[in-house]
Amino acid sequence: MSAEECLGQGVTARNRMKPSNSIISTVVIILLATGLTVASLQYIRPMDCQRLCQEPIQAPCPSGSCRSGEQRAGFPLPVLQDEGTGSSPTGGWGKLGPEDLPNPVTFVLDVLVYSVLLWFVWRVIRVTRGKEQPRALLAIAPLMAFALITLIAGFLRDRTSPTFKSLAGAPPEVAILGKWTATDVSPGREFTFRFYDGGEVSMTLPGFTNFDDRWVGKYKWTSNSAMRMTFGPTSSHSGGKNGLCGNTPSFFKGLCHYSVVEPFNPASYPGPVGVPPTANPGPYPVPSPETKGLTSIDELFNVDIDGNSLTLTHPSGTAQTFHRVTSN
Repeated sequence: MSAEECLGQGVTARNRMKPSNSIISTVVIILLATGLTVASLQYIRPMDCQRLCQEPIQAPCPSGSCRSGEQRAGFPLPVLQDEGTGSSPTGGWGKLGPEDLPNPVTFVLDVLVYSVLLWFVWRVIRVTRGKEQPRALLAIAPLMAFALITLIAGFLRDRTSPTFKSLAGAPPEVAILGKWTATDVSPGREFTFRFYDGGEVSMTLPGFTNFDDRWVGKYKWTSNSAMRMTFGPTSSHSGGKNGLCGNTPSFFKGLCHYSVVEPFNPASYPGPVGVPPTANPGPYPVPSPETKGLTSIDELFNVDIDGNSLTLTHPSGTAQTFHRVTSN
């Protein structure tokens, strides 16, 4: 055997040991697709889930609550999903948590979707450089159709969620429904409104995180651009002016009223001579062993709704702008 033949066989052997460019490209694409799938876990819908919604199925959920199994993460297919009320701990019901394990099937499918998209881009680059024929793109046409259908389905699924409902042109009594969060407020003083169909409104007070820290009231339209909002009077045994009024947003300062109701004393009951004090009718305080406070807000506001922006303006000129979080 000649020296040239030996050298040629050596080169051929070394080339056989080298991985081909297609194998390297495939590994790189799969790694990139896996990274995109992991990154898509930051895509969480619905976003505002802090506790389990226990309202009837036909009723809207209160602010910050979601139904069992509703919250999910991942795109286009959800990789993580709330496992519902059968999982543990119970504090994780209605929201994603460490107890909610990833779905390996949807994870692999998401990796496949991103791999197909990346593979298509890579093939297009090679075709434009003249390294492959255009017919090479036809080889992955079925997979490309699957990827596009999956992406469109994921997009449409979230377009129909409350966060993305279009309310353009809706009457104000419909457009105002949902959750709104205040803009341009200092950190720690954030607050939200939630308007319900039927005239109920709830306000989540700044710095409060518990569901029971909502202040529930009523609203009534007085015209197409004005409404009256009423909160209270709410009875409180503690907190005084530092209670509800002290925690209301600055927008409501001066609009929140607090009055003290002294303990009931039958001996001080006014009434005609000879008539037992307890028998005298009238709007007198309900018997109570301690001092109470009554907190209330009852004000008119001009309402301006522009798509996902809400501005409430008090007749005094004080105004506050809100951004839509949900539309139900």
